[in-house]
Amino acid sequence: MAATIRPPSWGSDPEMDLAVLEFDPQGRSLTRIPFADSSRAQVGQSVYAMGNPFGLEGSFTAGVVSALNRPLQIDSGYIIRDLIQTDAAINPGNSGGPLVDSRGRMLGLNSMMISPAAGSVGIGLAVPSNTVHRIAGQIIREGRVARGWIDIQGIAISPRLVNQAGLPIRHGILVTRVLPGGNAQQAGLRDGQGGRMIRHGPHRLPVEGDIITAINGQPVTSVAELLLSLEGTRPGDEARVQVFRGGRSLELSIVLGERHSGQ
Repeated sequence: MAATIRPPSWGSDPEMDLAVLEFDPQGRSLTRIPFADSSRAQVGQSVYAMGNPFGLEGSFTAGVVSALNRPLQIDSGYIIRDLIQTDAAINPGNSGGPLVDSRGRMLGLNSMMISPAAGSVGIGLAVPSNTVHRIAGQIIREGRVARGWIDIQGIAISPRLVNQAGLPIRHGILVTRVLPGGNAQQAGLRDGQGGRMIRHGPHRLPVEGDIITAINGQPVTSVAELLLSLEGTRPGDEARVQVFRGGRSLELSIVLGERHSGQ
């Protein structure tokens, strides 16, 4: 993982749990680790995790790729997708170290472990090198990560909301407001404002708006999945948005805006 202390070459991306830093090597010669193409990773291939588990510097453990394309929701609420699962021992302190292949190329960035205790039980997870390269490169070039966004407000459909509002489907994002002049309005997305309202907790919600069920072919059943579906997009990209309206499904094409902090 690269890094810096001066704009525009520094920054972090909490959504993918990555950061770019810069440090002074104080005259020492450094060798840059080459990146592997993580899209070519295969279950069963040998991998090696490097890091400082429990403060033990320069530890090196061996294992294999146990699975690919693992999604995991992190403490911030975001979902990281396409994680590489490995049985190479990853313990507290390994985070940020490389997961390398047998040719010494970085296949992933050690990120976390799944364990009922404080130690490794053979389920470690790494962010794929292709994702690291994309995110770090954008931070270095622009000082931040810019992702696409649809100018709406909405709520994830729950069984309670289905029962209260008599909604026709049980999964998706109910659009409660389309921002005036935004890309969603320009694409024809509807929010049900002016139609039937219900009280849902402390709020009054319009319930006759469009229900977003998928974006670019990826099902959307929660706000976390909505964010995940747009994670790899950029402002100006075109998204295919599947919606349920008036008893039928239709697809809208929306040119994405930029997601701002808090969205």
